Amino acid sequence: MALIGAGGLYLVVALAAEGGAAAALGIVLVPAFVLLYLVFVRVQPELIAVIFRIGENTSTLVWLSAQPQRGQIGPEQPRFAPPPGWAPPPEPSRPE
Repeated sequence: MALIGAGGLYLVVALAAEGGAAAALGIVLVPAFVLLYLVFVRVQPELIAVIFRIGENTSTLVWLSAQPQRGQIGPEQPRFAPPPGWAPPPEPSRPE
């Protein structure tokens, strides 16, 4: 970021040395472009960090969705299809 500021300062000084319209444009446009570029350089790593946070939160939500929910009424419905050949265990016999 310091190099961007130094480059902008160099351009302002170089254009001011030319004089005339170049000096006026350099004083007005160079700081505006330097500011926009600094904002871009600062926001880009933040966007990358946000993408990684979205991935972490998504994996957490997927894990939570596979867990049984509290407060369900009635038999719990399986969230995934059972493997082929699977059968529920037999009910225990109760003495009468």
